[in-house]
Parts: sequence; structure tokens; C-alpha cells
Amino acid sequence: MSKPNRTYKIPLVWQLYGYAYIEASTLEEAVAHALGPDCPLPEGNYLDDSVEVDKEGLLAMNDEEIPSMNSIPSKAAIEALRARYIPGSRVELTEPMDDPYATLKPGDQATVTGVDCHGDILCAWDCGSTLKLIPGVDEFKFLGSGGDPVDG
Repeated sequence: MSKPNRTYKIPLVWQLYGYAYIEASTLEEAVAHALGPDCPLPEGNYLDDSVEVDKEGLLAMNDEEIPSMNSIPSKAAIEALRARYIPGSRVELTEPMDDPYATLKPGDQATVTGVDCHGDILCAWDCGSTLKLIPGVDEFKFLGSGGDPVDG
């Protein structure tokens, strides 16, 4: 018998890129006002893939433990991955994937197309596959931007 569904309150955070128009006598004063509590929210657009769960808020609001919450990378960790695995850089699979449907084999190479909001590396494999790499699960090496191996 399955558990009945219930409603959960999940606190989410997004990044917004926009502008606030502030009247002030100096730029420093305008920036201080823009960062203060009296500044209205700017008009703008949400940044793609910027949504994340407020982990502390989630744990404070709900009475259940979520073991997988420790595996959700922080915003800083995702930004570090995005800084390293920029679109156009190259990677190479070094060990077979633990996926019964994966046809990729060690030595296969790919061009990075991005890093998603979960920290997975999106790839366009030379063989035509678009299977992503999961850091900490899949074994691969970073080849840099020109195909030559890079330390690290």
C-alpha cells in the first residue's frame, strides 16, 4: 500500500538579471540604496538554469529527512564546473559508464555544450551521442579546449 500524497512547501531561489533606476547624488549612494531593503525589485529576466532549492529553508520547513539533498551541488560548485567545462572544451571517457543503455566506451571523446543546473556536463560525443557526464559517477578526463590533456 502506497503512502498518500501530501503537499510540500519547497523554497526555491532564482537569479534575476535586471535594472533598478535609483535617484541619488553619487553612484556609491545609488548602489547602497539598490542593495538596501527599501529598493523595489527590478524588472528583468530570470537567468536560465539558475533555480536551486534553498536547502536550509527546506529542512527547516519540512519534517522529513532527504538523504539525496547532500548530493545536490551548491551554486558555487556548479559555477566552478561551468568555469572549467566551458562550451567547446573537450572531454574523454576513461572508464565504461555504469549505464546498461550507454554505447560509449573508454577513449570516446566529446565536445562540451554546457553544464546543467544539476552540475552534469552536457556533451556532443564524436560518435553522435548526446549522453551527459555526471561528475563523481562517470570517469573521464578534461582535454582542454584543443584536445591536448590538461592537468587537473
